[in-house]
Amino acid sequence: DKKGQTEGSGGETETETKGGQKEEREIVTMEAKVELYGEKLSIRGEGNGPLEALLNGLNPKLPTKVDIMRYYAHAIGKGAGAEAVVYVQVRGRPREGMGQVKRFGVGIEQNTSKAAIKATMSAINHLLRHAVPSQPPVEFRIPAKL
Repeated sequence: DKKGQTEGSGGETETETKGGQKEEREIVTMEAKVELYGEKLSIRGEGNGPLEALLNGLNPKLPTKVDIMRYYAHAIGKGAGAEAVVYVQVRGRPREGMGQVKRFGVGIEQNTSKAAIKATMSAINHLLRHAVPSQPPVEFRIPAKL
């Protein structure tokens, strides 16, 4: 198996050769500013899509590793004015000695990627409320460019 990276006008792609066949996949980079328990942080992550890139950038800063367990999306309305509704379930261990906890979040936006990011951050906030219940855990600003 061989891996290589190239940069093109559409972003970075990775070419992987498995058993003589080439597969290309886009690598998404997410850069964002978050506020975690009152501390302002910059995060940067890469992944197969915006949610994997988000988690790869955010997980090292969180008190627990967060995984996405379920993802579901549908539209409200029709045509160009339709909005995407995304539901995300995440799993993590908010405090030491506590078992795995699952929480859902919902995001609504015309842009499906932005709705998915909002849903993921909503779910992470619900999850982290178990860690320090008296504080709002994560404030997240969606980047202007996705």
